[in-house]
Amino acid sequence: MREEALKQFFAGDLSANQLAAEAMGSIKKVGPRETNVEIEDMTSIYSISRENMLAICDAGMKGTLPGEAVTAIAFMVIASDHFEWDGDDEMISEILNDWSCPEVNYPLNSSAFEMCRRSLSGSEIPLERP
Repeated sequence: MREEALKQFFAGDLSANQLAAEAMGSIKKVGPRETNVEIEDMTSIYSISRENMLAICDAGMKGTLPGEAVTAIAFMVIASDHFEWDGDDEMISEILNDWSCPEVNYPLNSSAFEMCRRSLSGSEIPLERP
C-alpha cells in the first residue's frame, strides 16, 4: 500500500473504494493466521487529525472501507515514519491501535466504526476493551 494513497484519500483525491482496493491489494497471507502488509513510503510527513479519522469511520460505516482494509491502513500508519498525530490526542492512538488488531479488541464492523466516530467527536466515552 502506498502511504501517499491514504494522504490522497484525506485530501479528497482518492475515493474510499480506491483506497480499499489499494489496502486489500497490499495484504499478503503468509500463514493460517499471519499476514504481511506491503507498504510504499511517501517522501513527506503527514499529520493525521480527528477529521481524518472521522473520514475513515464514515467510509467504514458505509461499507466502502471494509474492516480488513482499515486494519491494514492502521497498521501502516502506526508502522510509518511519515504519519504523525498530536501526541496529546490519545484517542487517535487508541483507535489506531484498536483498528490494527481487531481480533484483540472488537470486530471492525459498522457499529464499531459508529462507536469510534462518537468517541472521536466527544459524544461518547470509549468502551472498556473486552
